[in-house]
Amino acid sequence: MTHVSRPSIPDGTRYLAAVAAALATLAVTAFGDEQTTFDGTEYLPLELGREMRYQVTVTPPLGKPRKATATNKVAEQTGLNGKTYYKVTTTIGGLPFIPDQLMYYRSSPQGVYQVLEGDEKSPEWLYLPAKIELGDRWGAKRPSGDYEFTAVALEDVETPSGKYPGCLKLSVTMKTRFATNKQEQWLAPGVGVVKQTDSNVFFSLVTLLDEVKEKPK
Repeated sequence: MTHVSRPSIPDGTRYLAAVAAALATLAVTAFGDEQTTFDGTEYLPLELGREMRYQVTVTPPLGKPRKATATNKVAEQTGLNGKTYYKVTTTIGGLPFIPDQLMYYRSSPQGVYQVLEGDEKSPEWLYLPAKIELGDRWGAKRPSGDYEFTAVALEDVETPSGKYPGCLKLSVTMKTRFATNKQEQWLAPGVGVVKQTDSNVFFSLVTLLDEVKEKPK
């Protein structure tokens, strides 16, 4: 994959940073039609060595679509601010000059808490509540930006890795110093994010789950 040329992008550095920030959120996850309450901890499996590989299509405002890949891996457990977290890395292929991304997660009776890379000295925030109902809203203000989530609907999703009925669809607004990013995530229980779309002034992005690799027993 070739690098997107500067004439197609207002600011190449901000474009790459925005792509990296959007893909890093993937480190996050078949219900019947009657279910209205969901346990957020079921949507982010945290198992050491687990990898999720994605196909990514990036489309700049004035350019042609570009293909890339993203791989999320639950790398290790680590201590942070007196608590134990799973470190989840995101490696992006096909787009040069983007370093690996890192996030920290821990599961609790209240839900899944998150700490963003660069915010290690800040308090954790509730990424996925243990109890989610359709229409619920939650979020956080972080040094790196403001995040707002809305539980929108249950939808069936098909990706290169298979079919996922009854996925929980989340609408996410991310306001950072680079841009405001509008994002939608589809999460399958016991799997994680199987589809994600992003849209901002720098690009539109479609991410589809390609493969899940569990750590050998």
